[in-house]
Amino acid sequence: DALDATTELTIEAWIRLDANANLTIANKGGNYGFFVSDQNNLRFYSNQTGNDYFSGTGIFAIGRLYHVAVTHNGGSLRLYIDGQLVRSITRDLVLQPNSDTLEIGTGYGVVDELAIYKRALTAAEILAIYNSSSDGKCGPPTITTDTLPRGEVGQSYSATLKADLREHAILLKAD
Repeated sequence: DALDATTELTIEAWIRLDANANLTIANKGGNYGFFVSDQNNLRFYSNQTGNDYFSGTGIFAIGRLYHVAVTHNGGSLRLYIDGQLVRSITRDLVLQPNSDTLEIGTGYGVVDELAIYKRALTAAEILAIYNSSSDGKCGPPTITTDTLPRGEVGQSYSATLKADLREHAILLKAD
């Protein structure tokens, strides 16, 4: 299953709580879970150990948008809120793949732009995603154009418009 990481993992999303109650960000049943508890704790668990890891109580304001992330690199577990590391512990988890359904966004709130990676994103990558805000993970495109020479009425010219979207390039030709 593409959602089953075994040694490295990142789960990140934008969340908004509607009440001081549970909000499941991502839960893969017998493998892992990432959620906000009814005590306003950010929690990650793995069924390998059954342990919960907390960032603290009372940290989320109702109705405010937050970026949250958890990473595991095979030796440490890190929790982030709004691009900032809030807790790091040494933990060597071995996540257990399974055929359970991925549960997203159940409870009292909203989960947006959820992403699950089979690698641990760096602190710089987590911060960059948070800083991108409403631009999304790719950020705004960079657009460059050719300068056309001054011409006469009735002449035809062509130019290339290139939009670099970091992952893709779009080439448009105008005649």
